[in-house]
Amino acid sequence: MTEGVSVALLGATTQAGESVRELLEEREFPLAALYFVEHEERAGGKLSFGGKNLAVQDAEKFDFSTVQIAIVVGDRTLAEQYAEVAATEEVVVVDCTGHSCGALDVPLVIPELNPEALANYRRRNIVAAPNSVSVAMLLALKPIHDSVGIKCVTVTACQAVSELGQPGMEELATQATSMFNLKPIESNVFAKQIAFNILPAVEVVDENGYAESERALVQAAQQILGDETIDVSPTLIWGPVFFGHSMSIDLELSGQLDANAAQKLLDVAPGVSVMNGAEPAQMPTAVTEAAGSDLVYVGRIRQPISGGERLSLWLVTDNVRRGVALNGVQIAEILVKEHLESGN
Repeated sequence: MTEGVSVALLGATTQAGESVRELLEEREFPLAALYFVEHEERAGGKLSFGGKNLAVQDAEKFDFSTVQIAIVVGDRTLAEQYAEVAATEEVVVVDCTGHSCGALDVPLVIPELNPEALANYRRRNIVAAPNSVSVAMLLALKPIHDSVGIKCVTVTACQAVSELGQPGMEELATQATSMFNLKPIESNVFAKQIAFNILPAVEVVDENGYAESERALVQAAQQILGDETIDVSPTLIWGPVFFGHSMSIDLELSGQLDANAAQKLLDVAPGVSVMNGAEPAQMPTAVTEAAGSDLVYVGRIRQPISGGERLSLWLVTDNVRRGVALNGVQIAEILVKEHLESGN
């Protein structure tokens, strides 16, 4: 659609919103108009885009009939309150907050892996994006599953505090400063001190010991890999890092695949960069490689010492830019190119 489409960005003032704005401009998204939308308490200011300062509008007063696509990031309550409102106006909502995940009539999409799922976007005019851990993990696992099959995934993901936006980042910074100045530590965003600490759960866990985001990861893995029999055992934790998730992943495979063969698969996987050197300095980290990047970095690809049809790997990614913003923008790009243009 050469003339462009009108887009509303809900959550525009959040960290994820900032990354979406950057990507829309960098990727020259075909815009006819762009509107920044927020909850009332965050509205009223201005944000720069394309050399102009655009007003941040109140979601409660915004006329969704003026746009064709609404990208929702950051604050889950924005999706809870306005996704259906926009969808009833025939706006295609790209929900990157996690609110719409799990709905059977809403396609769950990672553009590099299952763009065909977007064919069903008109069921409710809503498209869901998986959480940032799921996006990164599945970009690495899909080529392996397609090659030999995966029986079981055990993943421990250390999440960056920016997953909770500016409040999470400010709490880490404030606590670190307080520690250096020998002042008392206050925890308002996280359950316990996050500075120089690891927290064993990212949310309240259910009677079986799993958090909602961990269950969402299981559902996303089975749905996008197309195999409900895959056993996924996730542990999501908090680490004192501003940007970039880090994951240790162990796989039980359905067939033989050695480390060299796995690396060859990942070398050509979309959105993946392999750093599989033997020296620690040749291995990817959240801070030195992932932060600010659009790629998922994979290293330490190896088989267990005891052998068998198993594989282990290390993975890092920018949770905000790659895990949320880029996924949402890519979904919108496909909608414009392959669906909205034809009027479907």
